[in-house]
Amino acid sequence: MDGVSKKTVKSGVSHAIHQKLRQAERGARGARRKVRFTVTARQGCAEAALLIPLFCAPLPGTRALRLQRVPLQRAEEMAISRPQQSKHWPFMGIMILTAVVIPLLYYALLWKAGNLIELPNLRIGFYNFCLWNEDIDSLQCHQFPELEALGISQAGLALARLGVYGSLVLTLFVPLPLLLAHCNGDEGEWQLAVGFLAVSSVLLASGLGLFLSNMWKWLRLSLLGPGFLALVLAQALLILLLMATVMFHPRTKKDKLKLESCQTYLKV
Repeated sequence: MDGVSKKTVKSGVSHAIHQKLRQAERGARGARRKVRFTVTARQGCAEAALLIPLFCAPLPGTRALRLQRVPLQRAEEMAISRPQQSKHWPFMGIMILTAVVIPLLYYALLWKAGNLIELPNLRIGFYNFCLWNEDIDSLQCHQFPELEALGISQAGLALARLGVYGSLVLTLFVPLPLLLAHCNGDEGEWQLAVGFLAVSSVLLASGLGLFLSNMWKWLRLSLLGPGFLALVLAQALLILLLMATVMFHPRTKKDKLKLESCQTYLKV
């Protein structure tokens, strides 16, 4: 009996040991499976998301994060492109004003030959002074020294011609430095265009003033023709153009570099 009891006890102990070993092996296998599953869940989140979506947080570099970044980058690019587009509008307005001033001066000084009054019985301009002669029943044009006898200063008329036609010449040089300054971001070229506009405005105003002061005896406001109106309008637009170029100067190269660095920082 003692031998049988000992054998049963040994067999029971060995059976319990085997069960514990099996449980330990099962626990180790389960732990390995968990570790493997967590590793595969982190590496291949797109596959594990079908089984356990809670463990599938968006990792850097995944497709979900890229899809989230794309609208943000587009919004940043749109926000950056808006000020870049808006800064071109003042320049376009300045160029349009310049394109209007030049034809007005051309019309008054070249097309109309500088005539401010052009009537069948009277023609007065920077190069013409014709009065109606009743004896010959036609216009009679006077030159110096006859004009000096009528009280017209030769020096004053010469300065008036120099002023108005010099204004036309200087205005023709304005568009090129404006365009170069806008494209290159050079403030010196922009200041050159501002100087041309300032001198042109002063020359036109002084030349027109000298002419009116010399011809005031024969001029009437109701007799002034389209040439005079074109010169007055060109003078007003020159002043407006000068103010616009002073206020809306282009960005310099340093400002552009700072803006580009800010844009790259925002994109990153």
